[in-house]
Amino acid sequence: QKQAYGIPEDLQASNPRTLQMVWGPGTFGYSKSQLSAFKEEQCPLLNIDKVVFDTENHGQAGGDNYGEGNLDVSMIASFGLNITTLVSNTNTSMSTEEGNGFGEAMLDFITALANRDTLPQVLSLSLGSLSAYSCDLLCDQAVKKGHERSDCEAFMQEQRQVCMYLSQDQVGRINTALQVLGVRGVSVFGSSGD
Repeated sequence: QKQAYGIPEDLQASNPRTLQMVWGPGTFGYSKSQLSAFKEEQCPLLNIDKVVFDTENHGQAGGDNYGEGNLDVSMIASFGLNITTLVSNTNTSMSTEEGNGFGEAMLDFITALANRDTLPQVLSLSLGSLSAYSCDLLCDQAVKKGHERSDCEAFMQEQRQVCMYLSQDQVGRINTALQVLGVRGVSVFGSSGD
């Protein structure tokens, strides 16, 4: 995988203060045994001792976000060899995994992270959703077709990981908090459509 990006497979960090972090809510976490198997099969230079939980929430095996967490942890730890990798799950509510509780959990996490004295140089965020704007647009169109807005919003919450933010204002506050992290030197990564 690193070859595709032109990264030498044996490139490792040498500064012990370098930090990277992955975050996700709900059942998000990782399996130490799966990470050990990944090291043995695909990434022998991965330093498992440098992968640590940042919170008391260590995820829940079998949960959807747990699988996502295993993938996220193995990817960031293999690309950032010998870097301390913080695995963070700050909210275990199921509403954060599939519903609009995700936006609040993300805002709380990003805001709290920006207030820390020590920040990671890289932050990878897990999970995704349609933007609040897109959700509003869908319900605007449903209203034009004769449906009640409240029915549309309720329907959207029944769909898995579709509309996970309360409002466009909430997304604006999340964006501002992400900008604060950027000003403080944190590079934030997330996959479009994740």
